[in-house]
Amino acid sequence: MARTKACRGVLQAFSIPQVEPTPLYSDSDSTAKVARDEASPRRSLYLMLRARFITDSFKDKETIVMHVGGELNPADAGTKYLSYDTWHRYLRYVLNF
Repeated sequence: MARTKACRGVLQAFSIPQVEPTPLYSDSDSTAKVARDEASPRRSLYLMLRARFITDSFKDKETIVMHVGGELNPADAGTKYLSYDTWHRYLRYVLNF
């Protein structure tokens, strides 16, 4: 999130206006809800430490946090147990075949 804000600043310094929020994709539904102020970060220490920055960035229209469901997230292949069919579908996507 902080890198996104820094990149937006660099682009603006080069006279490239940043008029639309930068989309950030996350497989954490709680992160997306906290960003939109729809949920409290109390249950997640990780989010508690970052919630203020996330919500401020969202309110300032610098970023928009979008949830990516498990059925669309090939990164799950390296972090979760998946059925063979799901794993193979992700593998085909990642390796582009």
